[in-house]
Amino acid sequence: MFGVVWFANTNPLASNKALLQALAPHSEGLLKNLDYFEKAISYNTLGNQEAREQLAQAAMQIARREEVPIETKQKFLETAARELTLQSEASPLDPRPLLFLGVLLNTYGLYTEAEPILARAYALSPTKQSIILEVAANAIARDDIETALSFYKEAYELAPNFTDAHILYAAVAIHAKQDKLAEELLTPLIASGNVINARIASAYASRERYDKIVSIWEAHLQKNPEDIQARFTLASAYYAAGNAQRAIEQLEIAARANPSYKEQTEALMHDIRSGALRIE
Repeated sequence: MFGVVWFANTNPLASNKALLQALAPHSEGLLKNLDYFEKAISYNTLGNQEAREQLAQAAMQIARREEVPIETKQKFLETAARELTLQSEASPLDPRPLLFLGVLLNTYGLYTEAEPILARAYALSPTKQSIILEVAANAIARDDIETALSFYKEAYELAPNFTDAHILYAAVAIHAKQDKLAEELLTPLIASGNVINARIASAYASRERYDKIVSIWEAHLQKNPEDIQARFTLASAYYAAGNAQRAIEQLEIAARANPSYKEQTEALMHDIRSGALRIE
């Protein structure tokens, strides 16, 4: 009896110790971390879900690191996907492992594989914002704009005061060329000052509607002349629209307002005058 109690008590401790090692840097490299993750999970304790989620987060982090070898990324991806699948099988009514798996697959560009996983998570929890937004992001990645628009609408209507969902819905409406809907969504964002967002600018730029960026950012800067980043965006929009002189004027205003940007603005103005500047 005492042996059973001792074994039951030591497994969680050993698992926690291995998980801490998995999260620490090792001179042997990232595969050593992966070994510790697998060791932590092998104890099969109540902490397995946390260990598997930490493994998934580590796999997502290294996916974005160019210096990490592809083989290492692949091992992390395969191991994390396997463990999240096992966690989902152990907790079939919990959408959380499925969401983690869907996000993991999205992070690695496996959008087709992620779609049915996220659909299962959504079926289990159709009102959870994080799941709805991930389903929408997956649809965008697969170039399914109509599906994305539908899910962003759902996320927005569930929480109209959630600014991120509002902005994403407006941006996708712009991409979908639903301009009337976009205008309706942008009006309260303009009033609240939340419209100055890279997603909105990018959406209009993708359609070469630089006039829209100019009108929105000009109105914002009239009320917020100290917003230097907004002024850079406005300058870019003017330049992309073919109005180099107005772009230079905005950069000159930025340099006067904040001299620390002088070197940057002078370089940009030089490239504008020479025609070397490229807007991406």
